[in-house]
Amino acid sequence: MDLDYYAVIRLDKEPEQVIVVKLFAKRATETVNNFVVLARSGFYDGLDFHEVIGGLLVKTGDPTGTGSGGPGYTLPHEFHPELRHDGAGIVAMANDDTAPTSAHASQFYIALAPAPHLDGMNIDGTSRDCDASEVSCHTVFGKTIKQVQSIDGSNWAQHLAEIKIGDTIREIDIIVLPPGTNAAANELYDCASGSAVTDAVSHADLVKDCNVLLGIKHKLAGGEALNWSDDLTMTLWGGIVVWDSEVSDAKPRVRGVSIPGMGLSGPIHAEFAELDGLFVLDLSVNNFEGTIPSELGELSDLVMLDLSANNLSGEIPAELGNLASLAGLSLAHNSLTGEIPPELGQIYEYVEFFVLDHNMLTGEVPVELVDGRIFDVFAIEGNQITGCIPTELEASEAHLGDLEFCGESEPPVTAVDLKDPEGCTNGIVVPEPELNPGLVHDCRVLLEIEPALVGDSVGQLDWSTQLEIGEWVGVSVEVDDINDGPARVVQ
Repeated sequence: MDLDYYAVIRLDKEPEQVIVVKLFAKRATETVNNFVVLARSGFYDGLDFHEVIGGLLVKTGDPTGTGSGGPGYTLPHEFHPELRHDGAGIVAMANDDTAPTSAHASQFYIALAPAPHLDGMNIDGTSRDCDASEVSCHTVFGKTIKQVQSIDGSNWAQHLAEIKIGDTIREIDIIVLPPGTNAAANELYDCASGSAVTDAVSHADLVKDCNVLLGIKHKLAGGEALNWSDDLTMTLWGGIVVWDSEVSDAKPRVRGVSIPGMGLSGPIHAEFAELDGLFVLDLSVNNFEGTIPSELGELSDLVMLDLSANNLSGEIPAELGNLASLAGLSLAHNSLTGEIPPELGQIYEYVEFFVLDHNMLTGEVPVELVDGRIFDVFAIEGNQITGCIPTELEASEAHLGDLEFCGESEPPVTAVDLKDPEGCTNGIVVPEPELNPGLVHDCRVLLEIEPALVGDSVGQLDWSTQLEIGEWVGVSVEVDDINDGPARVVQ
């Protein structure tokens, strides 16, 4: 049976200070085995911390206190793509200055901050050139945790910050447990706030999301810029947003991944689609290449997708039309080809931005895309799109390049044409009707309906053909609370 190994480092201070370490026995087997043997033999008892680099690490394990001592032998490195210096509390072996491709057998350090430059592997899993003089590679074999059994190590960060050169290890105890029996070691932290998730069962979706993110991180070229922790104990995961849905019984989920301008490259991995609670996915201004995964069309709750300013190619997946809640789409400044899929006409009826400019798109603008849909921003310039723009397009701001509307378009709305969005009822002129295209649309519909109405009460309606009178009987206008949407006729 596999066993879990823990080290309890007791500092020689009053009151006693304790640092609890989870040892990665499965992924750094020889290193952990050597450490356990030395600790059980009392090798570390009474040894000083002989080096402290402020804000980076504290080092110990040298019986001479000089930084060059050890048990008389060295160990080969054990690098693993999932063992990285990606947060404070990482425990790793120091190197033998006389044999840079080997690690000291006893000297180790505890990191005080992320230190990816000390990893033995690149973010894509390939080996670094550890023989190069300017490269320093170190074997990660453990990480501090809050507790093992009844031993409290929750103040480890404060204890490490207070260590000075000459502080002493009283002893190191080794604890061995059946796998999964130490609840503290298996805690997950909220990916954003650092609040411990002690009940992984009730937060199963968050656990899944965080593990998906870890899997993606290890595949991202340039991902060393991200500080997603190997065992999810970072107090902040750069670019990750976690919150409860407004649904009353919803549990915390990863709702946003926003990592623009991080220099990331390689493909956009289909695993992003496994984050099925996402509202926002922003991977803009990176160096991603390849095609847009059709699997992103499975993110049914997605409200905003921004993949602009990358090196993406291929066609826009028709599956993105399955995103019925999507109110913002930007694929601008890529090298996308093919036609605009008419299936995109199935996204949300009110769209804040629909931006496909500066690609290599061809064909015509599908009527299905614009019919019955209102856009704040609609941009398709800088492509090879032909034909004309359907007159059904309603947009506050349109960037169409040289394209013109098909046939005769509606005359522009003037300031005197519409009333205040707080009513269509109180007679105050809307000075900027272009900011309320939905209200423009609704009011025009009312004007078309009025002449067709029959009945005894028709004379009581005073919907004006010029929309300039002081009150519209029976018409109620409100502002959409979602995304600060503009005013619409709601009744």
